[in-house]
Amino acid sequence: MDSNSSTKTLLEIFDIDVSKKLYKSPVESFWQCRSDFELLLNSDAIVNELNNSIRPQIDNPSYISQKAHINNFFLLDSQYYDLSISWYLENQTSTFQNGNYISSPTGLCTMGKHGMIAAIGKKSVVYDLYEMPEVNIEIFEPGLKLKKIDTLELKPGQVFEVNGLKHVLGIHETFGQCLLRFYSAPVSSIIWSFDKETLKSWGASATVLKQTQIKVLINILKRLNYQESAANILQYCEHESHEVRWEAIIALGILAPEMAMQQLEKAILDVHPHVSSAAKKALQEINGNI
Repeated sequence: MDSNSSTKTLLEIFDIDVSKKLYKSPVESFWQCRSDFELLLNSDAIVNELNNSIRPQIDNPSYISQKAHINNFFLLDSQYYDLSISWYLENQTSTFQNGNYISSPTGLCTMGKHGMIAAIGKKSVVYDLYEMPEVNIEIFEPGLKLKKIDTLELKPGQVFEVNGLKHVLGIHETFGQCLLRFYSAPVSSIIWSFDKETLKSWGASATVLKQTQIKVLINILKRLNYQESAANILQYCEHESHEVRWEAIIALGILAPEMAMQQLEKAILDVHPHVSSAAKKALQEINGNI
């Protein structure tokens, strides 16, 4: 990749090179892309993006008056990865959810993706590094405690590799601080949330926003007792997300017990304990009502 090329060309080349490495195994091959990320990091492309698109927005008083704490600008976004620049306008603690960083002064989250993060501009990034306990990350358990590893400094131009299966970051945000973020496809279907003070897990959400939207829709149809939706909900019993399967099974147990029987009996053998448990509970309710 030629560092003298235009910003657009550099990003296009990065996309082509990275996509070639990732298209067969997006998660497993992600770490092979570090050299591409470093080449882009040290090129004129990122400097141009900062100067032409981001610096003017940082200097705009309206952003400060609105007390926005972070802005995230996606340079590239595909099914295999996403590349973005983010900058901070107010001291907060950021967490990652559904592909975005959100303000959460008392919260920490897993990322649900592998990542490479680099400080760009002139300011270093200070962050607390935590590790997940050794559990199946796909099965949420409340009350599990993070282990704090250290407080570290990421200097401009340095790259930190984030393991989405075990790392949790608490970034000490500083006004005007900029980060280049490169993330893989999801490595887990759920994002764990932790209390910043106790470091204990208290909730989970879907890594992919669309999965959350499907769950919400199914739940609404169930609450409305809209029985005509049962045939459509049935298909989600085979969804790749265990949370969507779980929600669909529970809904069918209420909306269409007869239709649900075959799916529920299959779901008892589901690989995820939450799904199999939901299936057993629904069958007990059906047997008591039929």
